[in-house]
Amino acid sequence: MDWNDLPFFITIANHGTLAGAARELGVNHSTVFRRINTFEKKLGVRVFERLPEGYVLTEAGEEILAHARQAHESIHTLERTAAGRDFQPTGHISITAPQNIATAYLAPCIAAFRHHCPGIQIEVDASDKAYDLSRRDADMALRASSQPPEYLIGRKVVDLNWYLCASQPYLDEMGGLDGSGRSIGKVMEKETDHLTEYLNEHRLIGAAGDLRRIPPFVWLHKQVPTANMVSLSDSLDTIAAMACTGLGIAFLPSDLHRPSLKRLHKVENVDTAQLWILTHPDLRNVVRIKTFSQFLLEYLQNHAGLAEGFSA
Repeated sequence: MDWNDLPFFITIANHGTLAGAARELGVNHSTVFRRINTFEKKLGVRVFERLPEGYVLTEAGEEILAHARQAHESIHTLERTAAGRDFQPTGHISITAPQNIATAYLAPCIAAFRHHCPGIQIEVDASDKAYDLSRRDADMALRASSQPPEYLIGRKVVDLNWYLCASQPYLDEMGGLDGSGRSIGKVMEKETDHLTEYLNEHRLIGAAGDLRRIPPFVWLHKQVPTANMVSLSDSLDTIAAMACTGLGIAFLPSDLHRPSLKRLHKVENVDTAQLWILTHPDLRNVVRIKTFSQFLLEYLQNHAGLAEGFSA
């Protein structure tokens, strides 16, 4: 039996005529006639007597009507319950993000989000390692990429700016000058065409692991041989910490700027990455995912700390 036939049966019983039922249901007379005949055929019993004055319930029809009204109301209750849950999303979300983004921005975002949707539990894996969202390693990912995987749904947050940074102790050690007595920062800023030459004159901290695959570090490791770098790490936080000690020059995104690091040069004309919110297409209509994704997008784009470092 098709549950969609119930409204036709109940409405004919209420009005006693096909014409009255058709007007209430907003369909034509022939549609009501066809649906009630199909209803009776599937049940294997006549529910109406066709009389000159209209449609009159049979004894079986009167018994079936009571159950039909109850079933119809149960369906409406189920629909209302489902709709109510849509407006108050609940459940679990797993998201992966780089350590620096997770610590500085995702953590306070989740705290703010909880005031809006206390029924959603969010699990954060702070890591730069590759996650396979198609295998549900995570529901969502915050990732820096110049070209997100085509099989994922991506929402661009901001363009990332990348800087060569060094600590004051490193600059003091190097005399703050290049071999010609010029400011390191000014040389890098004004003579970009010769940037590779100057980079090879300094101690550089490089990337390891999955971090090597993002465009800025692909570029950096093309400029300077990995063997010439003083240290490597698969963590941007660790690279920044190394630079803070005076170990060498680090290549860092603007969101990871440290007060003790000086920006020597903003790297231009490099295939730098953007920050993306990524989800699997199968999850695009899951209410809790949609709700948090939109909240996260607006939070990141409007955050004062990001506004200083990113250019949208």
